[in-house]
Amino acid sequence: MAVIPFILTALLSAVFFFFVFYCIWYGRAPIPRSPEATAVRRFAILIPARNEEAVIGNLIDSLNRQDYPREAYRIYAVVNNSTDCTAETARQAGAEVLTIERPVSGKGDVLRLAFDALRSKEDTDAYIIFDADNVVDSGFLREMNRQYETGAPIIQGRRMGKNAHDSLISGFYELFYLIQNICYNHAQCVSGNSCSLNGTGWMIRRDWLERNGFETATLTEDLELTARVIARGERVLYAHDAVTYDEYPTTLRMSVRQLSRWCFGQKQCMCAYTGHLLGCFWGRHSLSGLNLGIVFTAPVLLPVYLVLLCLSFMLLLRRHMIPPAAVPAVLLFALFIYGLVIAIVIKACRQRGEAFTVSLPCILLFPFFMLAWIPVSVVSLFRTRCEWMPIAHNRSVTIEQRQTQAETKTKGTGGFLSVCGDCTPSGMHGFGHYLLLTSTLIAVVIALNHTLVLSFFRIRRLIRHTAVFLWVLELLKILFKLKKEKSRDPGTWVPLYFCSIALYALLLSGFGSGICQRIGDVFLATGGLCAGVCFLAYPSSSLLLYPWWHFCSLHSFLYHGTMIWIGVLVSRSGLFRLQLSDFPLYAGFVLFFCLLALWVNRRYGSNLMFISRPFEGTFLTRAHGLLRGAYTLIVLLVQMVVPFLSITIIREITPLLQRPGWYPPISI
Repeated sequence: MAVIPFILTALLSAVFFFFVFYCIWYGRAPIPRSPEATAVRRFAILIPARNEEAVIGNLIDSLNRQDYPREAYRIYAVVNNSTDCTAETARQAGAEVLTIERPVSGKGDVLRLAFDALRSKEDTDAYIIFDADNVVDSGFLREMNRQYETGAPIIQGRRMGKNAHDSLISGFYELFYLIQNICYNHAQCVSGNSCSLNGTGWMIRRDWLERNGFETATLTEDLELTARVIARGERVLYAHDAVTYDEYPTTLRMSVRQLSRWCFGQKQCMCAYTGHLLGCFWGRHSLSGLNLGIVFTAPVLLPVYLVLLCLSFMLLLRRHMIPPAAVPAVLLFALFIYGLVIAIVIKACRQRGEAFTVSLPCILLFPFFMLAWIPVSVVSLFRTRCEWMPIAHNRSVTIEQRQTQAETKTKGTGGFLSVCGDCTPSGMHGFGHYLLLTSTLIAVVIALNHTLVLSFFRIRRLIRHTAVFLWVLELLKILFKLKKEKSRDPGTWVPLYFCSIALYALLLSGFGSGICQRIGDVFLATGGLCAGVCFLAYPSSSLLLYPWWHFCSLHSFLYHGTMIWIGVLVSRSGLFRLQLSDFPLYAGFVLFFCLLALWVNRRYGSNLMFISRPFEGTFLTRAHGLLRGAYTLIVLLVQMVVPFLSITIIREITPLLQRPGWYPPISI
């Protein structure tokens, strides 16, 4: 019986590897450009809309600006059960309005009623469907006119985001659709198979619709329609140059709500069409049927596969049939496959002269976003119903604004080394802050676990190495400020802040001796530790200026996390024992830097140590308003007294900064 998990794991591995490598292999092929059309086709553009007055006007405006004869297409806003001014907004923008007041269960019902209402109009060759929150590239209809001559019944355009850079979540969606466009839709069409509809920006021929009708019963009418086309031995084509810009969810809550509907609709399609699709593969050797069948059954196969894979590895490890190093090897192989997919997408963008604007954090964290689909899919398997609920769209972006965003991102705005003012700051107490905070604290705990038991000699050597490393990072930051940002304000690059004092204390502790070394130890154990903790909780000087993935933000969290690690290390290891008689050393050391900062501030107008005026946008602004003329004196006294006093009290009332008895004997 123990061999059964291995057989099932091997079988599912073969299925998934075939699917993945199939997409990778054909995704490598260059994306062709369509030949010019010989005729001008007539299109009816349908826009299902419910309570979309904030965005539908921008879509219609972009459709009115198409590089296509205006008399060759008509725009219909299919307004269903709206309670706002969607219909009036659509009319004012230049669309005709079809009103649906009967209850509908989803977008498929709305489209079916719209097709029935327009059936009598003979001056239509094809219908094109958009969501109300879209905006459309000016060449969309021209490209669809070219693709019409292929004879394909349905043609899917390329879906991109109009708000891809609003948040990390919207960035994940942008990368998802880039991968789907290149490694699935393009790969399927190049290999002569069918791509998949993805909800918006697609065309359906009128003659095919009259022959086959439009009957959908699931919440994902796009996947259901794709399955019907493949079951009839036909295929959906992909038009890369027909671009639609969609509004992506920007929050986790919105994303889960949308994913729940998608996964439930996918389960409905799995139950209704998987047998037909696999029958197409078995009877007609249709790879389109096999590929879409794998997509439909993924909510079941993927969780089962992961469980079987883990179970197989545990059994093999338990029987010593594979080394423990095989587990990370599997993870590295998965990362290699993911990196290969990203490389293919980037190459495809460059071959077409298009910008790949997905940020590095989105690329690194995207696998975790995809793993989050698994629990949503599993929950959907056990749900008996899921009502179609529209998601409110209020991100009003015109086609000109979307094009401006693309041009700006092409120039590198918001990147790892973007300059202050040319990128959107993350802000404090958000996803980026908590991600960096959690990562830093985990790193501190791991570092302490490996260094607290070292000998005093090795700790001193470690402090010296740390001092050199942090000074190299600080010099890189100074070069960035001077060369990249071309800053001439000393306050932006001179290392003369309370936290910066730790740089000099590390030199004294690591390379000094006698009283100099003692001064360095005192500051690291008190001021450096307090400053590191305060910054992690309130990183105003980094996250209020830069994105969390920016060089300066990562540098700040690495630097202040190191301050906490060294501060705890010198005390808890027993290398240094803080005493009240050390207060003059600490106060004098801090006073020296405060006076130096005051002199530089008065000479160059800077605000080093925040001692001359508060840092705008922080609690110091309110303190300055209350203290007025006494602000500088009070800030100076706080920095000279509070950190030393706080650590002294903590050492007296808790054992957190004292050497535990279970440590090995002290080794000098």
